[in-house]
Amino acid sequence: MAISVIILAGDRRQRAERAISSVLGQAELAELAELTVIDLAAAASPALKLAGYDLLQIRREPGLRSLGHVRAEAVAAARGEIVAFLEEHAVAAPGWLAGIAAVFRESDRCGAVCGEVRNANPGSAVSDAIAIMNYSRWLPPLTADSNVDIVVGHNCAYRKAALREFGPDLGLMLEAEPLLQAELRNRGVTWPDGGLPVRGRPRAAGLGRM
Repeated sequence: MAISVIILAGDRRQRAERAISSVLGQAELAELAELTVIDLAAAASPALKLAGYDLLQIRREPGLRSLGHVRAEAVAAARGEIVAFLEEHAVAAPGWLAGIAAVFRESDRCGAVCGEVRNANPGSAVSDAIAIMNYSRWLPPLTADSNVDIVVGHNCAYRKAALREFGPDLGLMLEAEPLLQAELRNRGVTWPDGGLPVRGRPRAAGLGRM
C-alpha cells in the first residue's frame, strides 16, 4: 500500500521538524511512497534541519496562499494511491502508517480514515480546551466498535482517486473537509462499517496535539 504523506510547514521550525520526524520514524516505512513537505514559512526563516532521507521532499513556497489549494497541488503530484495529511502541530503515533494501510486494504471502496487524536499537553488549560472543543469526537478511547460520523480534518487519509475526481474544485473542498466528505458519500464512495467514515482503531492514525 503506497501512502503519500503531506505536511504543510510554517514559521515554527522545531514544531514542523517534530511532525516530519514522527513520520520518518515510523517502523513501517515500506508503506510510505513519499513524504512531501510544503514549506510556507517566510523567506527569511531558517531551513528545516532535515536531510538525507530519500523519501523526503521539501518544496519551499513562502507566502500567503489558500492552504486548501496548496494541499490540492500536493495531491495532484502525489505518487501514492493513498494521501495522508498531517498538520505540523501534530505527531504521528507509532503504527500510524501501518494502521492507515490496514484499513484501506480491508476494502477498495473505503474512502477515508482517521483514528484517535490524543492531547500531547494534558493539564494545559489551552490544550485541554482545544482538545475538547475541536477534537472531542476522536479523543481516546476509540475501539473497534467506535463509530465517528466524520474524519478529523487535515489529519486523515483519503484514497487519491476519490480526491482527484473533484478536479479544479479540490482546493476549495479541502478548505471545508466535512463538505468534501459529504460529497464523497453523495458520489457513492463508501466508508468502513456500512456508511460511517471511521471505524475507530487506537493505532489507525493516532495524533498527539502539540
